[in-house]
Amino acid sequence: MITVHQSSCSEPVPIYTWDIVGAECGVTSDQARAVGNLCLALQNAPPGSTGVVRRVTLSLTGLAIYTNSREVARAWRDRETGEVTCTRP
Repeated sequence: MITVHQSSCSEPVPIYTWDIVGAECGVTSDQARAVGNLCLALQNAPPGSTGVVRRVTLSLTGLAIYTNSREVARAWRDRETGEVTCTRP
């Protein structure tokens, strides 16, 4: 399925990055999918792993650099139980 976002020059398409410290990462235009991907990846990560989802925009320099990051979710895998917990600020 292809999702088309309509935006003007003053409204960039939202991009969400997710990453687990020292492990997996990804990018999507869907915030819920980013959070879901982070939590799914954490289930396979070592206990004690942490990750974050940020809303970013592409740099206006033309380089593939993300700017204006704002944290939208944080997740971790409990060291003792292995349970994944996700919070949103």
